[in-house]
Amino acid sequence: MKPNALTAQKAIKANAKHSNNIVFDNSTAKTFNQYTPAYVVSNENVHDVVQRFMPKYASSVLTVAASGDHPLICRLNGAKNITTFDISYNAKVIMDVKNAAIHQLNIGEYSQLLENLYHTQNVPSVPHMDQIVPRLKSTVRRYIQQTNGMRLFSNGYGPQSYARYAIMPSEYTKLQQMEQKPFKFIWSGIKDLDLHNNMYDFVHLSNVLDYVPYDDLTPIIKNIQNHVNIGGRIVILSMTSMSTKICLQYLIKRQINWKMLESGRLNVWERIR
Repeated sequence: MKPNALTAQKAIKANAKHSNNIVFDNSTAKTFNQYTPAYVVSNENVHDVVQRFMPKYASSVLTVAASGDHPLICRLNGAKNITTFDISYNAKVIMDVKNAAIHQLNIGEYSQLLENLYHTQNVPSVPHMDQIVPRLKSTVRRYIQQTNGMRLFSNGYGPQSYARYAIMPSEYTKLQQMEQKPFKFIWSGIKDLDLHNNMYDFVHLSNVLDYVPYDDLTPIIKNIQNHVNIGGRIVILSMTSMSTKICLQYLIKRQINWKMLESGRLNVWERIR
């Protein structure tokens, strides 16, 4: 599947009235679509979750792409092979832009870039994008050019609201010194996520399950569990939906190969055999 600018235009326009501070739950069954504007900076404390729960030995990681902060922070904490997924192609775009920008810009320029991207509908014209675009894959470059004039990055709050979750100067320097290996990306919603025969040491689902219907939770979790190594962990946030928490707690009681390390808004499972 390749991004289609015409389809993107229709989807983004249809989604425009929901583009800021989106809140979904299972009662409304609303979902993000293939071209929903992406978050510019995560509104989650990804640092804390990854540092506390990603196994120290973890090499292979599966995480939602989201704003691109999730895979970057997993890389900071030692993950070598990082696969991302997201229903929105714009999540891949912001992820790839950040990955390229870190190796081109100082942290002040990087922060300003995020601020500019949040406010603009003309992504190619943003200062420093001329340095970043040539470092992107041709499909992403073409998509950015074809969707010029459309708001690709507008969900959540402005970047200034995320200061405590942002990458710190020392971390930014560390990322600059690391290999700029592209993050793998699966363009898919979690319900249709096909992981083939891949296995992971750490799976970070963020709060994705709050955006899917209740009846889909069990098959989704079972699919993910089949791709976690022994000793590996799954992290799921449940920000809005009580039904998600209930389902997760019910599932864990029926899974003899798993133990729950944390339960509540933050749910952490570990595969024990």
